Amino acid sequence: MKLFKFRSFEKVEFILDIVINERLYCAPHKDLNDPFEGIFSFIEWKGGGIVRNVVRPVVRPVVTDLSGNYPVKVFKSLAEVPSLGGNIRVCSLSKELTDIRMWTHYAANHTGCVIEIDIEDEPRLFKVTYAPGLKKFAKRITGETQASEILSFKTDHWAYEKEYRIITNEDYYQITGKISAVYLGTRIQDIHKQLIINNIKDKIPVYETKINLVKVDIRPSKRIK
Repeated sequence: MKLFKFRSFEKVEFILDIVINERLYCAPHKDLNDPFEGIFSFIEWKGGGIVRNVVRPVVRPVVTDLSGNYPVKVFKSLAEVPSLGGNIRVCSLSKELTDIRMWTHYAANHTGCVIEIDIEDEPRLFKVTYAPGLKKFAKRITGETQASEILSFKTDHWAYEKEYRIITNEDYYQITGKISAVYLGTRIQDIHKQLIINNIKDKIPVYETKINLVKVDIRPSKRIK
């Protein structure tokens, strides 16, 4: 499966680390750019009296169980659950190469590049699912719950990203022999273009890209290496 890593040249060393050392940096999950990252909800049954540690005020519903308990929606984050927190790290990739928004947001307004990576049969790779609202669990979080169940979910605002995630406790994910192409942004500077050409392995093709006026997206064009 071909997946894509969008990168800007704002920190050139990050791109060089990928193409020379053939590895992807996995960031701590708390450093990801979505402020709702890792937040989820579940229903907890409460008895009478004061309900504590609930994010929003609770109104006792008419319907209760036979013991007089009533359901409360509880919001938590990954960091609040010791069995899920710790050194959970994420590397984000995309199935999408041509979307203009991806090039704009993650390749510095088309001045960056995209690295194509061929990944197969990787147990640490998870397809992100999208839905309205936050991740909802029908039962209480336990020690058996996996962090990937929460971190492989995002709200549908992000659906255009078609994201896949490597979820691991390692700082880097090795991609030796898995880089299959590099695509250069339509506004890339010549010095950055030459940097890629000089440092990418000879067998890996490098392509320029162009704006497709019919589809209104970005497409690979001329191969320059």
